Amino acid sequence: MEKKREKQMSQRQPRDEHSGLERAASRAKEMIGGVAGKAKAAAVTDAETFVTQAAIGDLYECEAARLAIARSTSDAVRMIAEHMLDDHTTSTHQLQSTLRSLKDAAPPPMELDKRRREMLENLEEAEDDEFDERYLDQQVMAHREAITLFESFASKGDDPSLRLFAIATLPGLVRHLEMVEAAQKADKKPAKKKA
Repeated sequence: MEKKREKQMSQRQPRDEHSGLERAASRAKEMIGGVAGKAKAAAVTDAETFVTQAAIGDLYECEAARLAIARSTSDAVRMIAEHMLDDHTTSTHQLQSTLRSLKDAAPPPMELDKRRREMLENLEEAEDDEFDERYLDQQVMAHREAITLFESFASKGDDPSLRLFAIATLPGLVRHLEMVEAAQKADKKPAKKKA
């Protein structure tokens, strides 16, 4: 019986190592994508690119928040996700309203781009005990990118109405980043030992 159990454990270990490597590779790819996304966001000055990136960012935030509300085991993370869902839904409506006031403005995209779809897939595939950490990590990365996009367009954008939208939206994005970073720090604090 003992030998059978050892054999099962040894057979399972490569799969666990393999899935661990897959998770690490997936997270590394996600981080590289985030760095590239932030670099691209810093150069956005045209309205069409800004609208596309802002809309896709809101879509991602809403989908990730819905997933966190359903899967998180942390009240704090679920509260953050509910806040994200509310605020990014509002941002989507405000962007659409701004676009309706513009002449010949193209509608914003209604689907995620490949990078954000892969981020959601990575989040969906997270083990239960890894979900909250992965969600918060993605939120930090996504909000840093969004802040860069909105700052860039607010200062150098080619459409005054959309620049005002960017300026008005920025403080909320900064608050989101601060909230998520605070949750990460709270999660990493060691538990107090009872005397």
